[in-house]
Amino acid sequence: MFDRIVLVTKLTRLQELLARHHSRSRVAFFLESRGGSIDEFAVEDDRYTGALRTLDRALQRAELPIARIERAHVSHFDFRAKDLVVALGPDGLFVNVAKYLSGQPVLTVNPDPERIDGVLMRHAPEAVARVLPKILLGQFTTESITLAQATTNDGQTLLAVNEFLVGRRDQGSSRYRLTLKGQEERQSSSGILVSTGTGSTGWMKSVMAGASALTGSLPRYTVPFPRDNKQLLFAVREPWESQWTGVSLTHGHVRYREELTIHSEMSEGGAISSDGVLEDAIDFNAGTSVTIRVADQSAQLITTLL
Repeated sequence: MFDRIVLVTKLTRLQELLARHHSRSRVAFFLESRGGSIDEFAVEDDRYTGALRTLDRALQRAELPIARIERAHVSHFDFRAKDLVVALGPDGLFVNVAKYLSGQPVLTVNPDPERIDGVLMRHAPEAVARVLPKILLGQFTTESITLAQATTNDGQTLLAVNEFLVGRRDQGSSRYRLTLKGQEERQSSSGILVSTGTGSTGWMKSVMAGASALTGSLPRYTVPFPRDNKQLLFAVREPWESQWTGVSLTHGHVRYREELTIHSEMSEGGAISSDGVLEDAIDFNAGTSVTIRVADQSAQLITTLL
């Protein structure tokens, strides 16, 4: 069923600090000089590297080629149809990986349950040796994770596991026209958040909580909603009402086969970002329009064994 294993890892915070300061002693000095300590970073790093060693031993027993990539390189990696993708890290690592796949199942591994909630990272490193033989035989089930898709009028496409933010790269006001189900409105805001069910546990949930606290009323929409729901939820952040811009089309569902269309009216600085990653954001300036909908493809998260 599979002809290769792709192991996706993530740098720990200590490893990122070492890349900047070049030695453990310099990292310790840097943190201590600012009232901090290296201790927590070191414990986190030890647990991650220990989990990686355990996972690596289990994967070696599969006797399949293993490709290893770090999170920063995922967007440039050539995934194959018969890859088994194994991700070791926080829940966000699955999000970073899934939008670059084409239906390949993902085995998620939680390296540190004390620090990582494990909403999406389902397996302990020690369990992989036990479950891997059945997975390689195809004896597993998956949870289908709905994705969002953004397509621009010049043919660029971007997927999101959590959400899209359509707005600006800086903190300025976004200017655009928004269209949904035959209704159109010119708006000025700090951007439009378009969330999947997976993303509704995070950013969208906090947007709803803030609006509810300000108004003293119950949220109009139920969040979070299931990860496999074939719908999206959008909210315009901080819409500004004026003689030229309106606030009547500021939230709603984008159901399966429906499209939310946004036309940029910004001379520069506009961007469409996916899952909080600006590195692969699409420029969204005057002359560009984007259509956002539920993607036809979905991500496949390995859950249980048959």
